Amino acid sequence: MQPLAPLPAPTQVFAAFASEREDFFLRSFGAAPEESDASTVRRFYGTAMRDEVVIDGSHLEVGVRCATGREPLFAERLAAFLAAVIE
Repeated sequence: MQPLAPLPAPTQVFAAFASEREDFFLRSFGAAPEESDASTVRRFYGTAMRDEVVIDGSHLEVGVRCATGREPLFAERLAAFLAAVIE
């Protein structure tokens, strides 16, 4: 895996993780645990990572709930993140 270029300085990231994330990436892509672990995402984004949330469930289930507005914790945290970014 090749390292990606650093993000531009003003970039700010909010990440949502499913509690069963590693299992999904292992089964779907054969990714090693260290490649799919949330800490890898944190290291990649570094100081650009402003907030994160971990939501119980499988990767696909959590993704669907978040994308369709049926995950209140995600919606609340995303709204707070966007409000802070817009200020």
